[in-house]
Amino acid sequence: LISFFVSYRLQRQPIYEALAHQEGVHLPGEEAREQLSRLQVHSAIRAADEPLPPDADVETAAEAMRRRQLNAWPVARDGRLLGLLTDERLREGEMVVDHDLAIGDLFEAEPEFPYVHIDQPLSIALERMGSAGVDALPVVSRGDIRKLLGIVTLPEVLKAYGLQSTRNPK
Repeated sequence: LISFFVSYRLQRQPIYEALAHQEGVHLPGEEAREQLSRLQVHSAIRAADEPLPPDADVETAAEAMRRRQLNAWPVARDGRLLGLLTDERLREGEMVVDHDLAIGDLFEAEPEFPYVHIDQPLSIALERMGSAGVDALPVVSRGDIRKLLGIVTLPEVLKAYGLQSTRNPK
């Protein structure tokens, strides 16, 4: 304990960080780690006031997603999330001969979909967007993943990191 105290007073930077820096490896410092941990989903969330209703037809849903310039959007009724409608799922629905098909019919009984919680880091939202190939994710309650709290989109996440999306300028 005494040796730790003496070494801490003489050199505040840990020896491992100093050696890594000497070798050209630049590790994030405490300040950078703290700043990244503060960037959570709640800093980029938007209200879940416009989810697609499950009884909307495929053409209406496709137009709504084109208008938003996003390739995914949540489908919900009365704050209860049914799933995440993606461009891929829309194309499957457009191939069906029945033009009166509602987007709610495109979902199985218990579909798997990517989502995030409001207290998770934005890096997890980016990772899930990337692995699912979508640029919008539903933000759900920890107690009930069917309770839609909001929506996080790629342009909002990039804005939280201090970047502007060239795809969806605002």
